[in-house]
Amino acid sequence: MNVTVCLSGGAARGAFHLGVLHALDILNIPIKALSGSSIGAVIALSYASGVTPKEQLELFKSDLFRQSIRFNYFYFRQSLFKIESSAEIFNDLLPIRSFEALHIPAYVTTVDLHEGVLHTLHSGDTHIAALASTALTPLFAPVPHHNKLLVDGGFLDNFPLHPLRSYGIPIVGSNAMPITPKKPHNLQKVFKRALFLLSQSAVIGKIQACDYYITSPCLAHHKLFKRNTLDELFSLGFTSANNTFSDSDLM
Repeated sequence: MNVTVCLSGGAARGAFHLGVLHALDILNIPIKALSGSSIGAVIALSYASGVTPKEQLELFKSDLFRQSIRFNYFYFRQSLFKIESSAEIFNDLLPIRSFEALHIPAYVTTVDLHEGVLHTLHSGDTHIAALASTALTPLFAPVPHHNKLLVDGGFLDNFPLHPLRSYGIPIVGSNAMPITPKKPHNLQKVFKRALFLLSQSAVIGKIQACDYYITSPCLAHHKLFKRNTLDELFSLGFTSANNTFSDSDLM
């Protein structure tokens, strides 16, 4: 059976998605289209370019990837950090530069900062799309593109199912940002919790639209910007996907 796959944002937790995709490959479940926000968009583009989940994992773990993200000394007012998109590892991660040449259709969700609306990229330069969907301002600068100013798609839709509905085949949703019970104990943590719930409110209604929904409460123990547990996250995604499909009609 063929499926489409939706990948949420989640920064370093994106390694969970890689485990999910690896499980689909091992189970020989063909993926006919991918949609993603933020790190989910990068992983979708990379997978659609023919880079395997395990190859992506090694790239994300590498020192070259870490070195491609630098403090923005000269343009500090624009963003705290910048991504060296000209770095060779960026080409290794996204070897196909145009959507039209991808092996699998991919959809990248961004937000047009001028209009305040979602903007889905499905044609043109994949590198620009990846930079735009991960432009988590103020950490990274917005990306100018066709008279728009694009930022991280997760601001308005961290779980972009909408491009996949038209395919009429089962949707596999991988969510690296599940809402889990939490008791904030001070004002700062209450504020952070409220912002998180606000950002994830659009996801709640979409879970039921997934034919196969994959997540894990263990994800809450993994910080968004720590890279030292990528292998653990990969294994968690692989195990969670296998558990989801073990008794399904996809087997």
